[in-house]
Amino acid sequence: MRSGPGNLRHQLRRSRLRLRRQPCQAAAWRTIPSWGLVAGRDKAIPPKTQRWMCSRANFRRVVEVPTSSHVAMLSHPKAVADLIKDAAKATG
Repeated sequence: MRSGPGNLRHQLRRSRLRLRRQPCQAAAWRTIPSWGLVAGRDKAIPPKTQRWMCSRANFRRVVEVPTSSHVAMLSHPKAVADLIKDAAKATG
């Protein structure tokens, strides 16, 4: 595997290092309206945890996609696009 500036892993690592140096002033989800999607077959973040996160952040709308993997935008692009369109319309 190629390393260096052209490598995505290298770029993400550099980005994470920069972000660690910048303290968070406030959690954006407390003041910005949010929408969520629960991926029913997610093996990285259990659906129960996803639902808890959506509830904690007081999401305006949560879409359940029972057959979706962790990468819902690839496995269910229409559901993701519809959710984004709904959020865009609601926030004008």
